[in-house]
Amino acid sequence: MTLLSEFELHEDAPVYQGTASPEAIEITVGKLYSEVVHRYSTYEAVVRSHFCQRMREAYGDDENLDPEVQYAFAFARHTYDYVSEEELLEIEAEDSNNGICSHGLNWLTCPCGCFEVD
Repeated sequence: MTLLSEFELHEDAPVYQGTASPEAIEITVGKLYSEVVHRYSTYEAVVRSHFCQRMREAYGDDENLDPEVQYAFAFARHTYDYVSEEELLEIEAEDSNNGICSHGLNWLTCPCGCFEVD
């Protein structure tokens, strides 16, 4: 796995200012993402929602708690498209308005019955 700290940082890349190892944080976040991708490999929306949930479980809800947590969330946003719970709800609402279920699929392709009405 190539770490963000090994790249020449771009203007929008997160800058680590804490005391722990940025590489260790990047590896931890990468492992969280890898676990989710392995489990939900074909559902992009499910990968996104579960990765974001795992990040909050690992680092808490306060993205600004301390420099390590700030960097973890900034790295996750930059590298794996992390979004906050509020942002995720907005994305899911927009998807729903466009006929996309929480699995990222439409009524023709979702095997979970998201569009079935009783």
